[in-house]
Amino acid sequence: MAGVTEVVIDWLERDTADDTEVLADHLTGFSLALLSGHWSATSSPPQQP
Repeated sequence: MAGVTEVVIDWLERDTADDTEVLADHLTGFSLALLSGHWSATSSPPQQP
C-alpha cells in the first residue's frame, strides 16, 4: 500500500494543483496491478545473474 500513500502524498505536496483525473488514473492503475497479481508485497525482487 506504500504506492498508494506515495501517490497521495505527492499529489497533496503539490497543493492538489494537478487534475484529479490524473490522481484517479494513477490509483486505478496501481489497484489493477495489485488485483491482477503483477505486484505483490511479499514477492522478492528479481535476482541478478
